[in-house]
Amino acid sequence: KQKTAYEIQVWLEFRRGSSDLVNTINSVITVHDTVVDSKNNLYFLNCENNDCTSHSLANLNITNNVFTVYDKKDGYFNSLLIDSNDNVVMTQANHVTTFDPVSHIVNSYNIDNCDMRGIIDPSNNLICISRDYTKIQKLDRSTNTMTTWDLPPPYTTRSIDTNSLGDIFFIESNFVWTKLAKITISNDTLTEWFIPRQR
Repeated sequence: KQKTAYEIQVWLEFRRGSSDLVNTINSVITVHDTVVDSKNNLYFLNCENNDCTSHSLANLNITNNVFTVYDKKDGYFNSLLIDSNDNVVMTQANHVTTFDPVSHIVNSYNIDNCDMRGIIDPSNNLICISRDYTKIQKLDRSTNTMTTWDLPPPYTTRSIDTNSLGDIFFIESNFVWTKLAKITISNDTLTEWFIPRQR
């Protein structure tokens, strides 16, 4: 579960029994986004300047209360994700950056015309919505290739999820009708369900 900056501050104060650390952090950084990996590391982005065009990636090991700060990254990162290998995935408007906390290896992938939010499927592919909300796109990180599915006009979507098979579920809406939809990856088919109107 992702935590807000306020929740992090309250949690830190509770764990340390003092607000000194929280006050020190607040005077230096603004926490932009957070995510927790399977090893109890809480990763977060620090805004390094007023317009957040430069970030530092950092983590707090929740078990031993140790902070680690990594190199600065230029650009406005919208969200943090964790893949199944506990790599950190940082999304921007036109590319994705992955970071291996063990080896410190960084990889970048182009995701032109992709909304800055996204999710990770079971195969560690990035699934995102196009910036005009009319397409769903999947970045295969093993081949650096993008697959795009166009939504039937005039529908758009702003919500996506995947299951254990990598099938993509989403909501289609045209402000009159709303449908639940599923893209089955194994045979590349779209299934839609109309949501009955409530009287």
